[in-house]
Amino acid sequence: MIWGTDMVQVVKQYVLIGPYQGQDRVFSGHQFVNGVHEYRGDDSRLRSVDQVLGMFGAMRTDSSEFIELYGGEAEVVQDEPDEPRGHSHVPQALVDAIKGLDPDALLSWTNSGLPAIAEVSKISGMSNLTRAVIADAVPGWTREVAASERDKDRSEEGKTQGEEGEKDPE
Repeated sequence: MIWGTDMVQVVKQYVLIGPYQGQDRVFSGHQFVNGVHEYRGDDSRLRSVDQVLGMFGAMRTDSSEFIELYGGEAEVVQDEPDEPRGHSHVPQALVDAIKGLDPDALLSWTNSGLPAIAEVSKISGMSNLTRAVIADAVPGWTREVAASERDKDRSEEGKTQGEEGEKDPE
């Protein structure tokens, strides 16, 4: 038997999520253009490619984790370079879970003020969440930002209630 004759060649798509979403990058020799990489190679290497690219926030579009998080296998359409990149692929349940974290609940946050993955996973009902997925869902969301938003909402509620109380009854 000649080495390599049993190998199956595959084509798989990977998408960068999180801080590198939509960017042109090269990770471990794998080039991403607009946040998308097309792997062409031996299927026996997929597991190691998944692990290596996963360290940089890349997910294979046919992986169970991607399907679970984004509701089905996606055909990735690359953005035009001049178009703004949105987060339309992020499940609303994930965004709601992150923004719903109580800034006073210590277990909901890491020591550095980021949403705790386990807590977001529990609230959203989504398993296999990563830091990159959470960062992509609500960029820049920290305990400090959550507290500031809560305080702003409370202040606006107080103003509304104060305005209602000042009205003269007719």
